Amino acid sequence: MDHSLLACFLNEQGISAFVLWYRSYPYHMPLPYMDLQRAVRFLRYHADDYLIDPDKIAAVGFSAGGNLAAVTNLVLRNAPVVWEGYEPDEIDTADGRVNACGLIYAAISMEEDKIVGVVGGREIYEDPDRRAAFADQYDPIGHLQEGDCPLFLAAAQDDEVVPVQFNERLHQKAIEKQVPYEIHIYPYGGHGFGACIHEQMPMFGSDWTEVRKWKMQFAEWITRTLR
Repeated sequence: MDHSLLACFLNEQGISAFVLWYRSYPYHMPLPYMDLQRAVRFLRYHADDYLIDPDKIAAVGFSAGGNLAAVTNLVLRNAPVVWEGYEPDEIDTADGRVNACGLIYAAISMEEDKIVGVVGGREIYEDPDRRAAFADQYDPIGHLQEGDCPLFLAAAQDDEVVPVQFNERLHQKAIEKQVPYEIHIYPYGGHGFGACIHEQMPMFGSDWTEVRKWKMQFAEWITRTLR
Protein backbone atom coordinates (compact mmCIF):
# COMPACT_ATOMS: atom_id res chain seq x y z
CA MET A 1 0.00 0.00 0.00
CA ASP A 2 1.20 3.51 -0.81
CA HIS A 3 0.78 5.16 2.56
CA SER A 4 1.26 8.60 1.02
CA LEU A 5 -2.20 8.21 -0.52
CA LEU A 6 -3.73 7.83 2.91
CA ALA A 7 -1.67 10.76 4.18
CA CYS A 8 -3.05 12.88 1.35
CA PHE A 9 -6.59 11.78 2.17
CA LEU A 10 -6.13 12.78 5.82
CA ASN A 11 -4.66 16.11 4.72
CA GLU A 12 -7.83 16.71 2.72
CA GLN A 13 -9.81 16.20 5.93
CA GLY A 14 -7.72 18.84 7.70
CA ILE A 15 -5.51 16.30 9.52
CA SER A 16 -1.71 16.60 9.47
CA ALA A 17 -0.15 13.26 8.52
CA PHE A 18 3.40 11.90 8.54
CA VAL A 19 4.53 8.59 6.98
CA LEU A 20 7.02 6.50 8.97
CA TRP A 21 9.48 4.22 7.17
CA TYR A 22 10.52 1.92 10.00
CA ARG A 23 13.04 -0.91 10.10
CA SER A 24 11.64 -4.34 9.27
CA TYR A 25 13.20 -7.63 8.14
CA PRO A 26 16.08 -8.39 8.56
CA TYR A 27 15.75 -6.20 11.66
CA HIS A 28 13.79 -7.57 14.61
CA MET A 29 12.31 -6.31 17.85
CA PRO A 30 12.71 -3.96 19.56
CA LEU A 31 14.12 -1.86 16.68
CA PRO A 32 10.86 -1.36 14.71
CA TYR A 33 9.01 -0.39 17.89
CA MET A 34 11.79 1.97 18.86
CA ASP A 35 11.50 3.63 15.45
CA LEU A 36 7.85 4.50 16.03
CA GLN A 37 8.50 5.57 19.61
CA ARG A 38 11.28 7.86 18.38
CA ALA A 39 9.02 9.27 15.65
CA VAL A 40 6.35 10.16 18.21
CA ARG A 41 8.94 11.80 20.44
CA PHE A 42 10.38 13.65 17.45
CA LEU A 43 6.99 15.07 16.45
CA ARG A 44 6.11 16.01 20.01
CA TYR A 45 9.50 17.66 20.55
CA HIS A 46 9.18 19.60 17.27
CA ALA A 47 5.43 20.28 17.53
CA ASP A 48 5.89 24.05 17.33
CA ASP A 49 7.99 23.67 14.18
CA TYR A 50 5.28 21.61 12.50
CA LEU A 51 2.43 23.73 13.90
CA ILE A 52 0.78 20.72 15.49
CA ASP A 53 -0.67 20.14 18.96
CA PRO A 54 1.71 17.91 21.00
CA ASP A 55 -1.31 16.53 22.86
CA LYS A 56 -3.07 15.42 19.66
CA ILE A 57 -0.70 12.87 18.15
CA ALA A 58 -2.08 9.56 16.87
CA ALA A 59 -0.63 6.49 15.17
CA VAL A 60 -2.37 4.36 12.57
CA GLY A 61 -0.94 1.07 11.33
CA PHE A 62 -1.89 -1.68 8.89
CA SER A 63 -1.22 -5.42 9.24
CA ALA A 64 2.35 -5.70 10.58
CA GLY A 65 2.31 -1.91 10.92
CA GLY A 66 -0.75 -2.35 13.11
CA ASN A 67 1.33 -4.65 15.29
CA LEU A 68 3.96 -1.91 15.37
CA ALA A 69 1.43 0.70 16.52
CA ALA A 70 -0.17 -1.61 19.08
CA VAL A 71 3.02 -2.93 20.68
CA THR A 72 4.71 0.47 20.74
CA ASN A 73 1.79 2.14 22.48
CA LEU A 74 0.37 -0.66 24.62
CA VAL A 75 3.56 -2.53 25.56
CA LEU A 76 6.65 -0.37 25.03
CA ARG A 77 4.74 2.78 25.99
CA ASN A 78 7.09 5.51 27.19
CA ALA A 79 9.98 3.24 28.17
CA PRO A 80 13.49 4.67 27.89
CA VAL A 81 15.65 3.49 25.01
CA VAL A 82 17.88 0.62 26.11
CA TRP A 83 20.25 -0.32 23.32
CA GLU A 84 23.98 -0.88 23.42
CA GLY A 85 25.82 2.21 22.25
CA TYR A 86 22.73 4.42 22.12
CA GLU A 87 23.12 7.84 23.69
CA PRO A 88 19.82 9.59 24.57
CA ASP A 89 19.34 13.19 23.49
CA GLU A 90 16.81 15.92 24.25
CA ILE A 91 14.21 14.35 21.97
CA ASP A 92 14.18 11.30 24.25
CA THR A 93 12.83 13.47 27.05
CA ALA A 94 9.55 13.85 25.14
CA ASP A 95 6.68 11.45 25.82
CA GLY A 96 6.68 8.54 23.35
CA ARG A 97 3.01 7.65 23.78
CA VAL A 98 0.27 8.63 21.35
CA ASN A 99 -3.12 10.13 22.21
CA ALA A 100 -5.07 7.79 19.92
CA CYS A 101 -4.30 4.65 17.94
CA GLY A 102 -5.80 3.26 14.73
CA LEU A 103 -5.36 -0.47 14.06
CA ILE A 104 -6.42 -1.49 10.55
CA TYR A 105 -6.48 -5.27 9.85
CA ALA A 106 -3.70 -5.28 12.43
CA ALA A 107 -1.65 -8.28 13.57
CA ILE A 108 -2.46 -7.51 17.19
CA SER A 109 -2.16 -10.98 18.70
CA MET A 110 1.23 -12.52 19.39
CA GLU A 111 -0.16 -15.73 20.85
CA GLU A 112 -1.29 -17.52 17.72
CA ASP A 113 0.02 -15.55 14.78
CA LYS A 114 3.00 -15.74 12.42
CA ILE A 115 3.77 -12.09 13.19
CA VAL A 116 6.09 -13.49 15.89
CA GLY A 117 8.34 -14.77 13.10
CA VAL A 118 8.35 -11.34 11.45
CA VAL A 119 9.18 -9.25 14.51
CA GLY A 120 10.95 -11.84 16.66
CA GLY A 121 12.77 -13.94 14.11
CA ARG A 122 12.59 -17.51 12.86
CA GLU A 123 14.49 -18.93 15.84
CA ILE A 124 11.86 -17.64 18.28
CA TYR A 125 8.94 -18.62 16.08
CA GLU A 126 10.09 -22.23 15.66
CA ASP A 127 10.77 -22.76 19.37
CA PRO A 128 7.41 -23.25 21.18
CA ASP A 129 8.77 -22.19 24.58
CA ARG A 130 10.51 -19.09 23.28
CA ARG A 131 7.48 -18.23 21.14
CA ALA A 132 5.19 -18.46 24.16
CA ALA A 133 7.52 -16.31 26.27
CA PHE A 134 7.79 -13.76 23.48
CA ALA A 135 4.03 -13.60 23.10
CA ASP A 136 3.57 -13.16 26.84
CA GLN A 137 6.02 -10.27 26.85
CA TYR A 138 4.83 -8.43 23.73
CA ASP A 139 1.17 -9.34 23.14
CA PRO A 140 -0.78 -6.02 22.97
CA ILE A 141 -4.09 -7.54 24.00
CA GLY A 142 -2.67 -8.87 27.25
CA HIS A 143 -1.06 -5.51 28.06
CA LEU A 144 -4.07 -3.25 27.52
CA GLN A 145 -4.86 -1.39 30.72
CA GLU A 146 -7.22 1.21 32.09
CA GLY A 147 -6.23 4.71 31.03
CA ASP A 148 -4.81 3.69 27.65
CA CYS A 149 -5.47 5.89 24.64
CA PRO A 150 -8.65 5.48 22.53
CA LEU A 151 -8.54 2.74 19.87
CA PHE A 152 -10.00 2.50 16.38
CA LEU A 153 -10.28 -1.05 15.03
CA ALA A 154 -11.19 -1.98 11.46
CA ALA A 155 -11.01 -5.32 9.64
CA ALA A 156 -12.89 -7.52 7.17
CA GLN A 157 -14.69 -10.69 8.16
CA ASP A 158 -13.13 -12.58 5.25
CA ASP A 159 -9.52 -11.65 6.11
CA GLU A 160 -7.50 -14.83 5.48
CA VAL A 161 -4.18 -13.38 6.67
CA VAL A 162 -5.02 -12.00 10.12
CA PRO A 163 -8.03 -13.62 11.81
CA VAL A 164 -10.74 -11.07 12.53
CA GLN A 165 -11.16 -12.66 15.96
CA PHE A 166 -8.02 -10.85 17.11
CA ASN A 167 -9.85 -7.55 16.72
CA GLU A 168 -12.80 -8.90 18.64
CA ARG A 169 -10.54 -9.99 21.50
CA LEU A 170 -8.99 -6.54 21.76
CA HIS A 171 -12.47 -5.05 21.57
CA GLN A 172 -13.61 -7.15 24.53
CA LYS A 173 -10.47 -6.27 26.47
CA ALA A 174 -11.12 -2.58 25.81
CA ILE A 175 -14.59 -2.98 27.28
CA GLU A 176 -13.16 -4.78 30.32
CA LYS A 177 -10.50 -2.10 30.88
CA GLN A 178 -12.86 0.79 30.05
CA VAL A 179 -10.64 1.99 27.21
CA PRO A 180 -12.55 4.13 24.66
CA TYR A 181 -12.85 2.42 21.27
CA GLU A 182 -14.63 2.27 17.95
CA ILE A 183 -14.72 -0.98 15.99
CA HIS A 184 -15.80 -1.75 12.43
CA ILE A 185 -15.94 -5.31 11.11
CA TYR A 186 -16.90 -5.34 7.44
CA PRO A 187 -18.42 -8.39 5.71
CA TYR A 188 -16.00 -8.31 2.75
CA GLY A 189 -12.66 -6.75 1.91
CA GLY A 190 -10.03 -9.34 2.73
CA HIS A 191 -6.60 -8.23 3.90
CA GLY A 192 -4.65 -5.24 2.66
CA PHE A 193 -7.47 -2.99 1.49
CA GLY A 194 -5.52 -0.01 2.83
CA ALA A 195 -6.18 3.21 0.94
CA CYS A 196 -8.87 1.36 -1.08
CA ILE A 197 -7.37 2.08 -4.48
CA HIS A 198 -8.33 -0.66 -6.95
CA GLU A 199 -4.92 -0.89 -8.60
CA GLN A 200 -3.35 -1.68 -5.24
CA MET A 201 -5.68 -4.57 -4.38
CA PRO A 202 -5.66 -7.12 -7.22
CA MET A 203 -5.19 -10.11 -4.90
CA PHE A 204 -7.98 -9.62 -2.40
CA GLY A 205 -11.33 -10.07 -4.09
CA SER A 206 -13.45 -7.46 -5.79
CA ASP A 207 -16.02 -6.14 -3.33
CA TRP A 208 -14.69 -3.17 -1.37
CA THR A 209 -18.01 -1.37 -1.08
CA GLU A 210 -18.03 -1.57 2.70
CA VAL A 211 -14.33 -1.41 3.56
CA ARG A 212 -13.97 1.85 1.61
CA LYS A 213 -15.92 3.47 4.42
CA TRP A 214 -13.12 2.98 6.93
CA LYS A 215 -11.13 6.04 5.82
CA MET A 216 -13.89 8.56 6.43
CA GLN A 217 -14.98 6.72 9.57
CA PHE A 218 -11.42 6.94 10.87
CA ALA A 219 -11.07 10.62 9.93
CA GLU A 220 -14.33 11.44 11.71
CA TRP A 221 -13.33 9.37 14.74
CA ILE A 222 -9.88 10.92 15.11
CA THR A 223 -11.36 14.41 14.73
CA ARG A 224 -13.91 13.74 17.47
CA THR A 225 -11.42 11.97 19.70
CA LEU A 226 -8.71 14.60 19.62
CA ARG A 227 -10.77 17.78 19.34
